[in-house]
Amino acid sequence: MKELLLFNVPEALKKSIENLCLLQEIIVKEIEPTQFGMPLGVLAGVVEHTGAVVPPADKSITDEILLFVNFDQESLTDFLARYRAAGIPKVNLKAGLTPNNVSWDVYMLHEELLEEHAAMSKLKK
Repeated sequence: MKELLLFNVPEALKKSIENLCLLQEIIVKEIEPTQFGMPLGVLAGVVEHTGAVVPPADKSITDEILLFVNFDQESLTDFLARYRAAGIPKVNLKAGLTPNNVSWDVYMLHEELLEEHAAMSKLKK
């Protein structure tokens, strides 16, 4: 089953995304900041939780992030096309759950996505 994990998504945007996902039978799961120190695989329910995780006290994230779980390339392309067609506000930081990032926490994902976004922005100029 496809899932979309939401991080720091405001309520109005969340509702728009949920409506789109309902039409495509995608489960939407909002992740709370208190869970940001947990591995992405645990948050997605694909890896068993092995203990308590305490997020670093000196870190916080306010950027919106979308994490796609169990999407193949065709499903992701279709979802993103429908997202744009629906006029839903853009979220810059997006990723799919992969074998490479399944053990990362949200802080690590955020750092990687910021770097990727900056690199892609430079290419577009």
